[in-house]
Amino acid sequence: MDYQQQNYGQPNYGQQPYGQPQPYADSAFNNPFNCGPTGKSRGIFCLLALVLGSIGLHYFYAGKAAGGIITILLTLITCGAWAIIPLLQGIIILWNQSNEEFYYKFVASNSTFPLF
Repeated sequence: MDYQQQNYGQPNYGQQPYGQPQPYADSAFNNPFNCGPTGKSRGIFCLLALVLGSIGLHYFYAGKAAGGIITILLTLITCGAWAIIPLLQGIIILWNQSNEEFYYKFVASNSTFPLF
């Protein structure tokens, strides 16, 4: 008897090959709370900028620790006047940038202190 194993191929669930970044889920609607390839969300970044932007928490969230420290120093040096910049930054990013633009500007870039 010739025994042959049936080919039960693994179904393709639309996954990318290992090592390639995953695109944003449901990017046609540009939902700000969709996570990007590194798990960072534009919506969370903007909320942190709006609520706790004066202490640079949104930069720490994006992986830019130097930017967070610079924001803290600028807030202290200007006696809190710098806090208006992260507020404006959160509003502008939420309404004027797509998820991909946010990812390339704030998460994937080599910039230490990206603004707008």
